[in-house]
Amino acid sequence: MNDFGCDREESVSEALRSGDLNPDLLSHVSECATCADLVLVSQFLQDEARAASESALPDASIIWRKAQLRTRREALASATLPIRVARGVAAVATFVATLWLVVSIMKPFSWLPDAGNYRLAAEHILTGQPTARWVLIGGLCTLMCACAGAFYLLREDAAEARAHRELLS
Repeated sequence: MNDFGCDREESVSEALRSGDLNPDLLSHVSECATCADLVLVSQFLQDEARAASESALPDASIIWRKAQLRTRREALASATLPIRVARGVAAVATFVATLWLVVSIMKPFSWLPDAGNYRLAAEHILTGQPTARWVLIGGLCTLMCACAGAFYLLREDAAEARAHRELLS
C-alpha cells in the first residue's frame, strides 16, 4: 500500500496538540485532504476526551457498598433456596389439604350419625382407626397452622424487602 502523506502533516499535528493552529497552517489544511482528515480526527478525539472527563464515576465507596450488597443478596438467595423449596411444597400441600377438605365436606354426611355414638368413637381410638370426624378436625387444624405459617413467612419477606429498599436508597 502506498502512503502519500503530506510533508506538513507533522507540523499540523503538533499545532493541533498545542492548540495553536496558525493562519498559514489553516490555509494549508483547507487545500490538503490528508491534513484535513487529520484535523477532523483530532477534533473528534478531543471532543470524546472532554465528554469522558465530564462524566465522572461515582464515589468508590458507593460502588464498593453496592458490590457488597449484591454479593450478600446472591449469597442469601443461594442460602435460602431450600427454604423457598420448602415453602413451595408447603403451598402445594396446603392446596391439596384444602381441596381434600372441600371435597370431603361436599360428600354426603355419612359420618354424622356416628358422631353421636361415643362408644363407636372410643372403639376406633382404642383400635387406632380414626373416625371421619377426627380426621376432619385434624385436617382443619393442619390447614389453619399452614395458613398461619404462610402468613408469617410472607410478613418476614415483606420486612426483608423493605430493609433492602432502605439500604439501596
